[in-house]
Amino acid sequence: MNRNFRYTGWRIMKNTRQLMLAAAVVSMLVGTSALAAPMVVSATQDAAMQSYFTLDFGFPGGASSAQVADTTFELEVDPSAGSARFLSYTQNVAPLSLPGGVSTGDITVEIVASLGGTFDRTTGEFTTNDVYAVHFTGDLSPFGIESPFILPSSSTATVQFVSVNEGTTIQEWRGAGLLGGMVFAYECTVNGSFTSSNTSAYVAATEPANGAVDARQPHAMYDAAQTQGWDSIVVGFNAAPTTAVTPDDLLVTEWGSDGVAPTITGIDVLADDTVRINLDQPIAPGAWTTFTHLDSGTSVCIGSLPGDVNGDGTTDPADILGVIDCINGAAGHSCELPRADADRSGDLSPEDILVVVDLLNGAGAFDAWMGATLGQSPCAGG
Repeated sequence: MNRNFRYTGWRIMKNTRQLMLAAAVVSMLVGTSALAAPMVVSATQDAAMQSYFTLDFGFPGGASSAQVADTTFELEVDPSAGSARFLSYTQNVAPLSLPGGVSTGDITVEIVASLGGTFDRTTGEFTTNDVYAVHFTGDLSPFGIESPFILPSSSTATVQFVSVNEGTTIQEWRGAGLLGGMVFAYECTVNGSFTSSNTSAYVAATEPANGAVDARQPHAMYDAAQTQGWDSIVVGFNAAPTTAVTPDDLLVTEWGSDGVAPTITGIDVLADDTVRINLDQPIAPGAWTTFTHLDSGTSVCIGSLPGDVNGDGTTDPADILGVIDCINGAAGHSCELPRADADRSGDLSPEDILVVVDLLNGAGAFDAWMGATLGQSPCAGG
């Protein structure tokens, strides 16, 4: 069947058996997701490292810094959904000197409303948007300020795991406000350590990366039996798993193809926190393949769409121009080999232009990929 008709978004399952299989897979994924609850990170300030709070009024002598005495917070992080939000936050800061020598007195900072934010499981960085209440013990009536002072702020921080439930944090929150009719900027840097409710390592990074798409030829041009493509994936966890990773710890599913998802044939341990998952066949062309770590519920999706050189999710004549631009160094899109090296030779050459033309038109043993689409990745961030 011509792929012009077979690919118009998500592929339509063609018989009852496939529909039943899809329903079963969805059921398994829903069950997995329900088991993978967000983890709570409970952090305290590291007394061995200095942390500071600074106010800057933008004129000579206007900046004032004070040491942060202690900070405690609880943060809810969901590596699977890529979200984060503070559940609580309390911080005590030494007095700051305001313009005119007015002392703030001891300062207590707490979150009164957490608006949530994002979590990047690859880097461990999270960003939240919150509303803080800043309590002063000093008399700030000369500035027309009553305690508590309400301060919206964005916080950026990084959590680094040393085990599945312990690690360190580096937090920075900054912004601007109006204090006594004067505009000010503020910064706060806090170094801490944490324990978490996490009981399993989660998938942090992979190679190919989450959302990566292989746009090269899916087999030799005149021999469809010589299948080519990604037949393994390297998985890096946020920390060393407490037990060895086995095929039973992973679920491989395929979205959008008439074929069957690859089977895991073995797992190679590359480092304490890194494994390579080997498959019995390359991932299917024209589909997303999902690898889900069952204990943590974290997933990664990699796809294959032969001919999609420019990465716009559709194969069309623009991809011919895309590979020409890549060869000439004039492309405004990714020219990484998994996209532009259409013939899988290991480098870019005019031969790749001819292969893209053949992929679009269905020359040789190739199916015609003109107008094929891959659809949105089933994985968050992919």
